[in-house]
Amino acid sequence: MKKILLNYLPPSDVYTPSAALSILKSFMIERGFNTDVIYWNLLLKDALPLQDSDEIEEAIIPFVSIINDQFSNVLGNNKSVGLLKKLLVEKDYDEEDNYQLLLDTSKKDIFTIIDNELEKIDFDNILLFGVSSKFHQWIPGIILSQKVKLISPKTPIVVGGFGSVQSAVEVMKLNSNYDFSTWGEGEFPLLELSKQLQKPIPDFNMVPRLVFRENGKTYISTTNRSEYLDMQDYMIPNYDDYFDSYPENEEKYKIVIPINSSRACSWNKCKFCDYNRGYKYRARTAECIINEVEQIANKHKSVCFSFVDNDIYVNPDHFEHLLNLMIESIQKHNYDYEFWAEMIPNEKLTAATLKKMQQAGFSQIFIGYDAITDLLLQKMAKSNSFSSNILFLKFSLKNEIFPLVNIIKGVLDETADDVVESMENLHFLRFFYNKGEYSLYHEYVTLVVSNMTKYYTMLSAEQRAEYNTNKLVELLPSHFAEGDSRFSLFRWQKQKVDNHKQWSAMQRKEEYYSENIHSYKVEVGEANVEFSEFVNDKHIATYKLDKETDWQILKFANDKIMSFEDMLSQMQTLKPDFNAEDLKKNLNRLKEIRLLYCDKDFSGIISVINVNE
Repeated sequence: MKKILLNYLPPSDVYTPSAALSILKSFMIERGFNTDVIYWNLLLKDALPLQDSDEIEEAIIPFVSIINDQFSNVLGNNKSVGLLKKLLVEKDYDEEDNYQLLLDTSKKDIFTIIDNELEKIDFDNILLFGVSSKFHQWIPGIILSQKVKLISPKTPIVVGGFGSVQSAVEVMKLNSNYDFSTWGEGEFPLLELSKQLQKPIPDFNMVPRLVFRENGKTYISTTNRSEYLDMQDYMIPNYDDYFDSYPENEEKYKIVIPINSSRACSWNKCKFCDYNRGYKYRARTAECIINEVEQIANKHKSVCFSFVDNDIYVNPDHFEHLLNLMIESIQKHNYDYEFWAEMIPNEKLTAATLKKMQQAGFSQIFIGYDAITDLLLQKMAKSNSFSSNILFLKFSLKNEIFPLVNIIKGVLDETADDVVESMENLHFLRFFYNKGEYSLYHEYVTLVVSNMTKYYTMLSAEQRAEYNTNKLVELLPSHFAEGDSRFSLFRWQKQKVDNHKQWSAMQRKEEYYSENIHSYKVEVGEANVEFSEFVNDKHIATYKLDKETDWQILKFANDKIMSFEDMLSQMQTLKPDFNAEDLKKNLNRLKEIRLLYCDKDFSGIISVINVNE
C-alpha cells in the first residue's frame, strides 16, 4: 500500500514533536494507512540563522526571502536583510558582517537539504504528501511543495489544520502546488481523502471540510460534518519519527512532549479567540491522560510534558482526580515529572488545588488572565474575574509554579478609564513582585484580529482598515495580504494601540512595583491585628484591623474565593448580629487599603495577603 508522508516544518519548536501529526500517524496506521512524519524543522535547524526565535517572521526569514526572489520583491528582501542584521547584531554578531551573503547562504543550504531529503523518497509509493499549517508552516511549505512537484508532479499535496474555510480557500490561491487544504479537526478528513485517492474516480465532495482543485478550478466539498476522534478511547500519539530524527548531539532533557487532554474550548465565548471553528469540545478521562503520560515516559524516557489545550481544567472533580493520578504515578514509577499547561482561572480553584498541582509536577502555567479589571474581562467575554486572577497568582507563586500572564491592550470598547483602573489595580498585586525566581511579570500584548474572531464581525470596513500591521506580512510580496481576505491567513493589529498614553503610564507604574519590594508584617493581639506595610524595608503604613471582623473576613477569603452570601453566612456563625451592611462596610475598608479585593457587587471576595503565613 502507498504511504502517507506528513511534514513538520519551521518555525515549529525543534524540542517538541507535533501533537497533531503524531496523533494523525497513530490514527491512520490503525486504519491501515502506512504513515510517516518528516521533521524538517530538525533537518533545517542549522540552516536557519534565527531558528530558535519565538517570532515567526524572524525564524523563517530565509523562506520568506526565497518567495520574495520568486516575485522580484526587492523591498521585502531588503527588509529581510535589515531585520536579520538587526537581530544578529543584538546577539553579538559583527555589524560589518555581510548579512546579504549570510541570507543567501542560508537559502542555498535550505535547497540543498530539501533536495537531498526528497531524493531519498520513492514518490511512486506516496499516496499523499501533507503539510501542517500551524505556526504559518504553510509558508515554508510553499517552497517544499514546489520541490516535490518538480520531482513528482502527480503527487497530491494537502495542507491542513486551518481554523476556517476562508483560510483554507485563501492558501490555495497563494500556492498552486497545494492540491487540497482542510480546516478544523483533521483525522477524518485525512482518512476520507486518503480513501478517495485510492479510487479510480475519486469524489472529493465526500471529504469533510476540504478545499480541492478540479479542472483548474477550486471547490469546497459539500460535506462539512464528520465523525470526531473519540476522546474517551484516545490512542497514544506515535512520536517514533521525532525521536529517530532528534540529533544525537542534542541534550534530550530539552524535549517537551505535548499532551492533548481535550479538544476545542468549553467556554468558546472570548471575543479575541480564533481557535475553535471545525472543532467539537470534549475531554479525555484522567485515566486516559495518565496512561499516555506513563507509556511515553517509559518508552522514550522523557518526563517533561506540555498540555497543549487552552484550559486543562475541565471541572473540579475531573481535575482533582487527574492530580491524584499524577501523584500516584510519581510514587509508583519514581518519575520526576514536569508539567506545563494552559489554564483559565476560575472561582472554584482553591489554595489546596494549587498546592496539589505543585505536588503533581506542574512547574509553569500559562494563565488565561488577559486583564486586571472585571470590566475589561467582561468586555472581552472572558470567564475569569480579577478575583480568580489574584487567587491564581497568590498560590501559584507560593507553590513555585511560574505563572505566565498576558495583559491585552487595545480591546474593542476599551476606554482610558479602563486602563486607569487597571493601573490602580496593580496595587492589589504589589506583594507578588520581587519574589526571586517566582515573581509576577506581566507580558503586555496588543489585540490582534483575524476573520475567525468575534471582534472581526463587530468591526466596520473602516475600522478593519485600521488593523493594518503584521510584521510577517511586511516582509512578503503584497499579494499575500490584500483586501479583507488578508484577515483569513494573518492576524492584524493597529499601528498605534488605543489609549497608548495610559498604557505607557501603566507599564511605567508596573516598573515601580518590579523595582521596589513591598512587604508586610502582622502582629496578632487579643482584640486587634496590627498590619504594617513596608517598601524596601522602609515602614510606610500601619493599619489596625478588628480581629473578630476584618481579620476573620481575610481568613475566610484566604484560601478560596467567596461570594457575598457565603461570607455573610460564615460571619453570622461567629457573630449572629452581623448583617449585610456591616459586611459591606468591612469589605469597603479592606478593599480601600488593598488587603482584599471584591467586585462592585461585593462578591468574588479574595484576600490579597496570606493570613496563614
